[in-house]
Amino acid sequence: MSWKKASQWSAGKTDYKPKNNSGDLLLKLTVDPDPGYAVKECFFTYNPSANNLYVILPKYPSDKKVVVHDLAINANTKIELLETHQALTWQQQGNDLLIQLPEFDPNKIKSQYAFVLKINNSGAFAAKPIVHINYGKNSLKPVVTITSYENTQAYYTLDGAMPTENSTAYTKPFEVNQSATLQVRTFKKDVLPGNVVSAQVKVFAWQSSEKIPDANPGLKLTAYEGNAFQSVDDLNSAHVVKNAIVKNISLKDTSRKEEAGLMYQGYIKIPKDDIYTFYLSSDDGSKLWIGNELVVDNDGSHGDQGKEGGVALKKGYHVFKLGYFNGVGEAGLQLQYGVYGSGEKPLPSSFLYHTK
Repeated sequence: MSWKKASQWSAGKTDYKPKNNSGDLLLKLTVDPDPGYAVKECFFTYNPSANNLYVILPKYPSDKKVVVHDLAINANTKIELLETHQALTWQQQGNDLLIQLPEFDPNKIKSQYAFVLKINNSGAFAAKPIVHINYGKNSLKPVVTITSYENTQAYYTLDGAMPTENSTAYTKPFEVNQSATLQVRTFKKDVLPGNVVSAQVKVFAWQSSEKIPDANPGLKLTAYEGNAFQSVDDLNSAHVVKNAIVKNISLKDTSRKEEAGLMYQGYIKIPKDDIYTFYLSSDDGSKLWIGNELVVDNDGSHGDQGKEGGVALKKGYHVFKLGYFNGVGEAGLQLQYGVYGSGEKPLPSSFLYHTK
């Protein structure tokens, strides 16, 4: 039986005791969870003052083996079955921890709904770094700065791979020459590696503007109704209920609250050459295209959430398209923009145009 390690022991910070309130909560989660609560097969709790990690099993494995992935501990670490304090044998298999349990003896092990393993003097982890991505004036290439804490050393990759101590060690800010997936992780002696920080690092290319001699204010809007929307792409087969010219992007353009969609098309008029960031929030899904680029992908069925994307735009007109849908439940839609690093503000109607 095997489990993935919890995200740096966020489940709790106190010793697990089967008969206290924490035990009652565990019993509720395991046996009778609230509707919508996704029960996991294994829980973790961590006591930072004693540096003890607890692995909580809702059932006793029939093969008497527990494998915790991505957990490496010191060779002299003691692991015990908390209820009986029986020392357990274990071995390290690469980055995974294999723990051998004893035969289940109901005369000694009285628990029915939870079995707790105590890993002594383990669980502390390296502090998570902060990644800063900045673009200099008129620069299309980003400079990455990584800030580490508590005497940790950061290592990084630019190919999406998990960083190890054999990866590139961060020593000073560096420029990225092509778009990449940056992964950063901190390491420190005698503690576990920190959480991985991931970021998309984009090298921009200028998008040329178009000459639109007959541009008129406002965007072309098409409003849709459908059934069981799951994606902006579903608008392609949805029923068209309205076509209009509108000045702004607004949820008021929908014909009804649920199972409704919108598509805005036209041009955005950019006032000066610069790198622009667009902030698109929606409930449910939305997508923003400028020119031939998908700038923000906030698609799918989800609650109100925001995503952002950047694009280097030359002064003038650029093709603009924004799609949105709401399935069931609450709805939301908002688009804002900003020059890179300046913060977000409402997109003015004076930026939006269409042709007849």
